[in-house]
Amino acid sequence: MRARSNGSVGYAVRTRLIGVCVAFLGVTSAFSVPLDAGVVISEIHYHPPRPDGQRLEFVEIHNPDPIELSVEGWRFEDGIRFTFPEGANISPGGYLVVCADSAAFEKDPIPGGSTLLLGDFQGSLANQGESIVLRDNVGAIVDVVVYDDSAPWPTGADGQGFSLNRVCLTASSLDPANWEDSAPTPASLLYTSP
Repeated sequence: MRARSNGSVGYAVRTRLIGVCVAFLGVTSAFSVPLDAGVVISEIHYHPPRPDGQRLEFVEIHNPDPIELSVEGWRFEDGIRFTFPEGANISPGGYLVVCADSAAFEKDPIPGGSTLLLGDFQGSLANQGESIVLRDNVGAIVDVVVYDDSAPWPTGADGQGFSLNRVCLTASSLDPANWEDSAPTPASLLYTSP
């Protein structure tokens, strides 16, 4: 379940997620990505369950900070390749979606779709898992995910209609327990960070 910003159920889920985030705070990574890294990879839709599913792959990033950030010149490496264009910004608490085929994505959007859509990335997200690295405009690692299609990673994202969704924005993106499979909802305000 992902926290929604309205209703009593959302409050209960947000409370659960905050508790989960507190449990993750001691996690470190081999990539030395700080837990307060700012912009994070928040969702990965790597295996849409359709014959043309590869065209609907996406990676979502989130800015939990209270200020707008320029992501101009930032880039994804490994797995997919994409450089954020001139003037690209991510608003405070905002999301950006980088997709494989923006025309296909806009024609047949995934529920919860967003106008904060960038594309098209080169390459594709491997159905069996791989590394996704987000670097800033000077080449420093901002976030990295090394996902897999088998346990301990959530398996529902592997062609069963779900995407990988980050549970706690401040916990390690390398910990499979910090990801869940749920309905794809790019660029939705669904997270709560402590």
